[in-house]
Formats: sequence, C-alpha cells, structure tokens
Amino acid sequence: MSRILNERIHEALASCKQSFVAVAVFSGVANLLMLVPAFFMLNVYDKAIAHQSFPTLWSLSLIAVFLFGMLAAMEIIRSKLLIYVSERLDRQLSPVLAGLTLEHAVLTGASKASTQPLRDLAGLRNFISGTGLLAILDAPWVPIYLTVMFAFHPLLGWLGVIAVIVFLILAIVNQAMVGPPLSEANTLARQNEADIQQNLANAPVTAAMGMMAPLVERWQTRQEEILAFQGDASSASAWLTGITKTLRLATQSAAIAAGAYLVLNQEISPGMLIAGSILVGRALAPVELVVAAWRGISDARDQYQRLNELLNSAPPESDKIKLPPLRGHIVGRTAAITPPGEKVAVVQNLNFEVPAGSSLMVIGPSGSGKSTFARALLGLWPTSAGEIRIDGTSAYDFDRSDLGPQIGYLPQD
Repeated sequence: MSRILNERIHEALASCKQSFVAVAVFSGVANLLMLVPAFFMLNVYDKAIAHQSFPTLWSLSLIAVFLFGMLAAMEIIRSKLLIYVSERLDRQLSPVLAGLTLEHAVLTGASKASTQPLRDLAGLRNFISGTGLLAILDAPWVPIYLTVMFAFHPLLGWLGVIAVIVFLILAIVNQAMVGPPLSEANTLARQNEADIQQNLANAPVTAAMGMMAPLVERWQTRQEEILAFQGDASSASAWLTGITKTLRLATQSAAIAAGAYLVLNQEISPGMLIAGSILVGRALAPVELVVAAWRGISDARDQYQRLNELLNSAPPESDKIKLPPLRGHIVGRTAAITPPGEKVAVVQNLNFEVPAGSSLMVIGPSGSGKSTFARALLGLWPTSAGEIRIDGTSAYDFDRSDLGPQIGYLPQD
C-alpha cells in the first residue's frame, strides 16, 4: 500500500502544481487589470474633463468596459480552476485516506476509529476553493500597486508603504492572539468528538451501568473549555478585523487629503488624487482579506500538517503474495502477539498446529487474549515474535482481497 500511496500523492501534487501555475498566471492578469479603475479615473479627470472632450470620455468608457469584461473572465476562470483543483485532490487522495483510516481502525480497534483525515481533506478542499487562497495569491501584487503610487508621487507611495506595514503587523498580532487559543479549541474538539463516538458505540453498556450522566458531564466540561478558547480567538479576531477595516478607510481618507494637498501645491493632477486613493484601497485589500481569513488559513495549515504526518507515517509494506486456494493447515511457533501501540505482549510463547480439515476451539476468561490471537491469525496484527502460518505462509503477507473471501470471521461485537 505504501508504494501505491506514494504514487497517488505524487500524481496529485504534480497535477495540482500545473493547475496552481495556471491560477497564478490568471491571478497576475487579474491583478494587472485591477489597475484599470485607477487609470480610468486618472484619464477621465485629466483628459476628458480637462479638455471637455466627449469623444475621449466615450473612448475611455468603451476601453474600460472591455477591460472590466476581461477582469471578470479572469476572476471566474481562476475560481473555477481552484474548484477543479480541490475536486481533483479530493478524488485522488480521499480513497487513500479512507483506506488509511480503515487500516488504523483495524490496528487500534473500532472504538478508536476516527474520520478526522477525511474531514481534514474536506477542510483543505473548501480552503482551496474559497477566498482565503485567492487573498494569498493576490498579496504578492501589492508592491506593484505601491510602485504605481510612487510613480504618482513619493508621498502617496510612502503613505501606502506605511499602511501595508501596519497591516502586516496586525496580521502578525492576529496570529499571536488567535492562533494558540484556536489550536487548543480544535484539539479539544477532536478529542471530544472521538470520545462521543466511543460512547455511542458503547451506549448500551454505559446506560446499564448508570454512566450516562457522568459521561455527559465530562463532555460538557470539555465543551465549555472549547467554547472558552473559541471565544477568546473570536474576540481577538473581531477586534483586529474591526481595526483593520477602520484603518483601511482612514488610510484612503488620508490618501485623499495628501492628494488634495499635492494638487493645491500643483505637484500632481486632480486625476492622480482620485487614482491614488483607489490604488491605496486596492493595495490594502489583499492584506485585509488575509487578516480576515486568518482563522481559515490557520485551520488549513493544521489540516495540511495532520494529513502530511498521516501520509508520511503510513508503514511500508512488502509485496503481498498472491493466494492460491487455502487448504487450511495452521501452525504457530513460539508466537508472541503485542497489540498495536502497546509494549507488553498479550499472548506469549504460543505453539499449536491445526491440520487442514480439523477444528480448534480456544477458550479462556475475558482478557486472556482470544481476540488478540484471532486478529493475528487473520493477519490483522503481525506477531511481535515467532510466527503463525497458514499453509506455510503468514496471513500478514497475503493480499487481503484474496485472503478475505476464503476466511470467515465474526467478531464478538
């Protein structure tokens, strides 16, 4: 499975890399077209209005309409590309993650099974197709807008630079204030969900033993902790989002005031005043979106790290043996069986032989290792010492799609 897993991952990443390059190209064109409003206003004020020219106004308007149409096309195309990328990633990785999730459930027991990897993949898919990634793709074009502002006048350029630096500081503060409590909340939420899943699987037992109320109380206690952490993160995010929006409006007003000062001193034209205020807003928009979407970006980073750790930790497997029809000769030689994650063998020094066509009954008290022995016999758990063989070969080395149809297994639950 390890070899197939690596092939799937490399194939997915290769295809996504090409698509992301295409998205980056369309984002570049879209961001260049974002300059259209500023230059349209510049030429309207300095050429059409200054010369009282209706033909110039109509020509500028037609050009602007055409370029705005191109901008709309670029935005639609890159959004659709990201949707396509997210769906392709899901189609290629979800079967692998589903298989790993099932394998983990086999090794650790159904009570510890979790669908967290599949939820992480769904979260990444939503992030890729959402606005957070688009804001990240737009952010590198901020220097272009600042360069144009410097071309208008250094005062406007430095005003934009200072505003961007302030916004970046706010983004760092946002990470410092929102990241830790949000991470704690997500960790507790996953633990709470795993606990409730386990409790649901054992609901008849917990009800019979009168444990329902304590379990609900424990769940509620952890839920209160989650709400507290989420509240801290949301409160900090609300403060920073409000400050960011207010600063953007204040910066645009400051740009208008600075532009008016320069116009009065006859250092720039009235068109540059309007264009400069538009460019300031455009330069700050990606940074503001990144700050607003920081929670989603943080979640996506955590989801990627968890998936990466899971995929990298997939144990290498040797090539499986193609299984001939079973005869049923089973032999155990000094076998020791240690459940996954444990350090002490539950079954030790197991020696037995069951000839083909005969029957064997294994009896013993609860916890003596009967289920552990059955899992090792089926090849679900490998032996930690010695060996258990079916027709001379360990069941762990057989292809399960061949072995499964020839073996019956009915677990106790």
